[in-house]
Order: sequence, then C-alpha cells, then structure tokens
Amino acid sequence: MSGSCKTYSTKITLKSLKSTNAKSNAIIEAVANSIDANSKNIYINLHKETGDIFETYFLCINDDGCGFPSDDKEFGIALSEFMVSNKTKARYGKKGKGRYAFALATDSPFEDGAVIYTKRNNGITKISFKTDVNGNIEFNCSESSESFEDNIVTSVIIKDLNIKHFHFDNIKSDDIKEYLTVIKSDIITYFADIIASDSVSIYVNDEKLIIDDYLISKASETIMLEEQEFNVDYYIWNEEIKLIGDRQKHMLFFDGSGSLVAKRPSGVEKVDCIDYKQCHTAIIKSQYLSEIQDEIFDEQILMSDDILIKLCRQITLKLKELLRQEYLKTYNVSVNDYIARMDVKVKLDDTTDTVYNALLNPFVEKFYGKKIGDNLKTIVARLIKVMINTSSDEYLDNLKYILDLNDEQIKKFDYVNKNVGIIKLVNKYEKYILRLDFLNHFEKIVYGEERQYIKERTMLHKVVEKNLWIINEEYETVSKENINSDESIKRIIKTNNFFSSDSIKLDEIVSKENISLDKIPDIFITFKKDKEIHIIELKRPIVNINLGILREVEDKYTNAFNTLSQEYGEEVTIKAMAISSELKDMTKDKIIKDKGYVIQPNTWRNLINGARDVLAQKLEKLDKQIKHSQWNEIKEFLRDYGAKV
Repeated sequence: MSGSCKTYSTKITLKSLKSTNAKSNAIIEAVANSIDANSKNIYINLHKETGDIFETYFLCINDDGCGFPSDDKEFGIALSEFMVSNKTKARYGKKGKGRYAFALATDSPFEDGAVIYTKRNNGITKISFKTDVNGNIEFNCSESSESFEDNIVTSVIIKDLNIKHFHFDNIKSDDIKEYLTVIKSDIITYFADIIASDSVSIYVNDEKLIIDDYLISKASETIMLEEQEFNVDYYIWNEEIKLIGDRQKHMLFFDGSGSLVAKRPSGVEKVDCIDYKQCHTAIIKSQYLSEIQDEIFDEQILMSDDILIKLCRQITLKLKELLRQEYLKTYNVSVNDYIARMDVKVKLDDTTDTVYNALLNPFVEKFYGKKIGDNLKTIVARLIKVMINTSSDEYLDNLKYILDLNDEQIKKFDYVNKNVGIIKLVNKYEKYILRLDFLNHFEKIVYGEERQYIKERTMLHKVVEKNLWIINEEYETVSKENINSDESIKRIIKTNNFFSSDSIKLDEIVSKENISLDKIPDIFITFKKDKEIHIIELKRPIVNINLGILREVEDKYTNAFNTLSQEYGEEVTIKAMAISSELKDMTKDKIIKDKGYVIQPNTWRNLINGARDVLAQKLEKLDKQIKHSQWNEIKEFLRDYGAKV
C-alpha cells in the first residue's frame, strides 16, 4: 500500500447495513470469505476478557488464504464492494457482505471493535471501520506493527461482541462452552459440504470440526470417462444440516489443487424419492478440472464440457439410488411397493416421450417430410405437449381437419389420438405423487419438533390457502374469486356480492343487530349455486382446539353471517371448521349446531390421513387405467412408419 494511511469511502450507513445484513452472521461470513480465498486452514477462537467493570467476549478468525489484492485499486474495490454478486465463479461469500457483517458483530464498530489485519506488499495492513460526516461507513487502512504466525495471512479481530448478533442471547447461562457449541453447530450446518471435501480444515478453539455426527450415509466411487478419472464422494446429511439454498442438493467440483471451481444442482427431483428430500452433496475431484479451465474462468462454460455433462448424469443416477435406499429405511416402506411405483413412473415417462414423438408424424409428413431437424422437432413436441395438456379432446379431434391432413395422415393421427389419454394419466399420476410428498412434509410441519415456531398467519396460513384440497377435495374446483383469505367480513360481503343489498341496508342491519364486520376469518369460501358458506379457522400447531375456540368462531363469524342471511330473507347454510394439531378431550365429539350453521373441530392428522386415503384410491385407479390402455401397440405403430423405437 502506497503511503502510510488510506481511506476508502462507501455509500453504506450503519442503519442501512442493519437492514440488509439482518440475517448475516459475522463468523459464517468470515469463513465463507476464507474459503473463497482458497484457505487450507481457518482458525476461530472465542475468549472472555475481564475489564475493570464488565466482562466481554473477544473473537479472532485467522486463515492462510491468498488475502487481499496487492494493487491499491483492486484492494479498494475488493474491500468496499457491497451486495455485488459474482456469478461466473463458484464462491461461498457471494455478495460482498462479509466485511460489513463484522461491524454489526461488535457494540463498538467505530472504536476498533472490529479490525482486519492482512499481509500484503511485504507488510501488514490494518483495516478498521470509521464514518464520515454523513454517517457513511469508511474503511481506514494503515500500516501496522502487529505480527502473527508465518502461515496466517488474514486475521479478523472482533472485540466487545454484540451477543444478539450471534444469537447467544438465547442461551440462558453466560457459559463460553455453550457459545462455542452454537458456533461449531452453525459452521458445520452451513459448511458441512466443504468440510467433507477435505479442501479446508476449520478449527474452533483448537478443536478441528468433523462432520461424522451429521451424516446419514456416505459412499465413494471412482468414475472413468474417456480416460479421465473422477473421484466422487456422496454424502446424505441429517436434518440438522441446513446448507444454504444453492448448496442443499448439489455437486461440488474441485480441481487438482483442491480449489472449488464449480457447483451445480444434483438433478434429483422431488418425485424421484416422493417425500424424501434430505440435503445431499456429491463432491467431485479431478485433475481434469484443472486442465480444462480457461485463463478467464467462467463456471458456466466449464460445466458445458461434454465429459462433465456425461459425468453429472451418472452422478445423478447414483444419488437417486442412494436416496431411495435411505427413503426405504427411514419410512419403513415395502420395497416391492416402492419399486413398483417408481417403475410405473419411469415407464410412464418413457411412454410420454414416445407419445410426443408419435404425435409428430402427421405434422412432420405434412410440412417437412421426414427430414425435420432434431431442434425443430423438440420445439414442435413441446408445443404439442402444451396443447395436449391444456386442450379438450374435441379440439384435438378437430385438429386433423384444421391441418388439412390427407386420408393416410388422418388414419395415423387417429391411431395416436386414441392413445393420447396416456399423457393425461401420466400428469395425474405425477400430480398425486407430489401431493403425497406434500402431505408427508406438511405433517412434519404441524407435528414435528419445529411446530412450536410455526406462526399462524405468516406461515401456516400461506401454505394452507394454496393447498385447500387437504381440507376438502371439493375446494380444488372453487374459482379464486369465491375464496377470500385474511379479509374482513365487510370486504367479503362487498367483493362476493353474496347478499344482494346496497351498503345503506347493510349499515342498517349492522346497527340494528349490533354486528361487527371488522372480524377477519382465515379462509372464507362461497358456493353461490348451493347457497353455502364455508369458514375455516386455523390455529397454531401448539394450540389445542377447545370449546372456547369453537364459541369464538361462533361469536365472530357464524352468528354474523347467519343474522345477515335471515335479515336478507335468504336461506344460507354456514359450515365452519376450526383446525389445529390436537383437540382437547372434551372437544372431540363437540359439534356446535344451530339453525343455519354448524361448527366442527378437526385435526390435521385426521385431514392428512383422509387426503392420503383419497390419493391412494386415485393412484390405484390410475394404475388400472394405464394397465388396460391401448398403448401396448404403439411401438409396432411407430416401426410401421419408420420411427425409431
């Protein structure tokens, strides 16, 4: 650094920093930056310091990475960039928030509460936080006489720790051992994949972190493709591992030097394992990744390599196999039943592709002969897929006349059209499998260990309103304009036009009967043709439905709508339901009935099991339909007309 002191200005204030970095953890951000700097060792140390009056905590994070750029201009950019995403290179610290998180980790950010020391240009640079006259954060850089071990390149020192920033305030006792437990757990749950890769070692108060206790299973293999060797390790993580979103189900690629060069999705879809979506990682190491890197590195270009594309397909298949094995163990599913279901799924996928190719025949012959290119064929096939999935049978039947097909083409098209129902069966089959998947995970939400943290309106409500079929399959056919979610009774009446009246008469009734129209039912559904109103009241999973809650529903909603229907002279049936995870014993057989309305208590377990039974019946019916379809001759049909099968 030229000169003994230099200041780099930013447009970031401490206030704006708190809002954008609200969920950032200084330790996590520091570790991410260290990994991106190709550190082989990261050392985290937490100590208690005793002052004249108070005891405070002192945090030190050291690494042996490449540090900051030696060029002053590049150094300034790297230091002060904020919320800048680098999408061309595989990185852990993506948005330049790490250094700023250090300022939030201390109660005295501008009095050297957070300082970075880094070796550069044959010296040590001290980086501290300051503010200008406008309150914008500045990085003050100066030469330092500090010294540290030869292998350490960068050191982050945070004093006077902000306990809330690290969520230590949730720990009742002021015990450094418990704080260290939280730190170790946070690091492992965020960086289990990189720790597993052995490309970096992370130490917390001299204890090396290991991931053995967080594994469900591990497998390894060597894959040879076109004389290139790839060492692949597969990890299935337990539920404690919470890898960040872009690494929950991924492949990580490391070159010959052990540097992370790329990451991509694992390719395992929900339906592959029905409801088993454990975090998993495939770690790939190969010298080949060093050989094909360009001087200007771009992750997307790297992953377009033909050998890597083939490798990824092979790894995906292996991951699916491993996850299915764990699924069978975890859920104690009959192996034969599971394999039969997945075999049907695979066969249906193959059949679907065959159908689309068959449907192309009349189009190809009509417009292009048989020399249509594969790219154009794919486009046409996708268009046909959309048409088949969204159009009525009558539309497809008329299509042959719209296209002005000749007699021979019509004959072929008719044959294919008779079998096209298989595609709709495939779509239904997948839809029901995904719903079974959803039910299993929803059950964990309302009955699992985390249910105490589920909020009614912001979490549970949003899930349920998008999946009303859980409560009643009939709700799936209700149009959106007949469903009100989190809206007042007054607005419901206004938007629904359920009661034919003007606002003046409504005001008169409200005044006369002392009705409150400000109450907000969770979900309100109208069946105008049947003159029915359905009201759904949701409660947090930890709240048991009791008689008091049923009376509350009656007082707030059913009485109001019942009175309105009587005043308007319209016979309206009102059905209300209060739902939670459990019922109080005295509530199990309690159903409140009155002239015009009924209020029923229910549990998610009852509704989930009912929905499962319905889905099982539908899947059984679909299996029979598929078995007895006319599709068994389609391959012969394709062969007759020169198609590849």
